[in-house]
Amino acid sequence: MIEKKDITTLVKLGLTVNQAKTYLANLKTGPTTAKELAQTAGIAIQDIYRVIPHLQELGLEQRILTKPTTFKANSLKKTIPRLLQQKTLEHNNLHKASFELKNKQVNNRITPKEKSESKFLIISGKQSIFEKSNQVLKNANKSICVSTLWESSKMGSFRFNKIIKKELKKKVKIRFIVDIPLHQKDNYLDLMKEFSENPFYEIRLMERKITQKHLIFSIFDQNDVLFSLKEAPLGESPLLWSNNKQFIRLIQNAFEFMWINAIKI
Repeated sequence: MIEKKDITTLVKLGLTVNQAKTYLANLKTGPTTAKELAQTAGIAIQDIYRVIPHLQELGLEQRILTKPTTFKANSLKKTIPRLLQQKTLEHNNLHKASFELKNKQVNNRITPKEKSESKFLIISGKQSIFEKSNQVLKNANKSICVSTLWESSKMGSFRFNKIIKKELKKKVKIRFIVDIPLHQKDNYLDLMKEFSENPFYEIRLMERKITQKHLIFSIFDQNDVLFSLKEAPLGESPLLWSNNKQFIRLIQNAFEFMWINAIKI
């Protein structure tokens, strides 16, 4: 009886199910006719004739010119390395093709018209959210304004630590408004001490209130805005990204109003 796990292994190495059954059946029977091979493999005889030519191309089978014609399977010792080599070649070709495809997108330059177009984009999924946050953070050259929850601020300070340090070295002005339970104030400020001592980095606090929702967004050079669609830590809510100047101006005005009313530290 042919074991399912052996069929699965050969399928992972590139064979179809019928090819794997035929080859394994022939290993079991030794040189045999198509009729006997079909019976052992448990497939139709026409399928045997259909898969044998491909197995021969792969070097797994031999056709013996007898009456009736018989077929002989080459040993696993010879065929497994051959299948592995073929699989490795396919993987390398796929890797090369993927790399070329990626470079096509990188090399496709954005036209001035595309840059000037106003766009709105919903970004979902933690990985996509973190990648977009990384991108706009790195591109900032003048200012970054963030209104966030203290949970996100703590996480962001670790996740984006290196990028934030680079931005501060570029003398990018970073302002944070953080929604926080006031009993967590001292612990939070201790965690952020590394950044808060930098003259280009400022934090102000908003006292967390159960009855009041906190707007969560980030503005980068007044060119990009990331706006959370829910009051949730970074990565747990879809983000709205936009480069629309009117929308960014509206969010920037909201930030400045919140900044004036936030608690100085």
